[in-house]
Amino acid sequence: MGFRIPLLEEKAPEKLNWLEIALNAQSIQEKQNFNATEACYFLGISKYALYHKTSRKQIPHHLSGKRLFFRRDELERWLFSHPDKTVKQLDKAASAYTSNSKLRKEK
Repeated sequence: MGFRIPLLEEKAPEKLNWLEIALNAQSIQEKQNFNATEACYFLGISKYALYHKTSRKQIPHHLSGKRLFFRRDELERWLFSHPDKTVKQLDKAASAYTSNSKLRKEK
């Protein structure tokens, strides 16, 4: 019968998880090529989302046999090529669409 520290036992897995995340972040900062797990961490998405995007060819990737690889520069380019539009840009696009729709109906 050993001496137990309940609070420490509760927090230990949480602390180990945090340490693992910190180490992964550091190693990913230095890498130029990622496997699927590292790409998920880099992008902040689940493996399901990553595989879904690769199967639909929505994200740049490379196959070697059945293994997926990702290049950091391609992922960064892909991330920044899909910016969210501002409210002003959306309003302008909506106005252009509605004015074009009105012109088509008048013809």
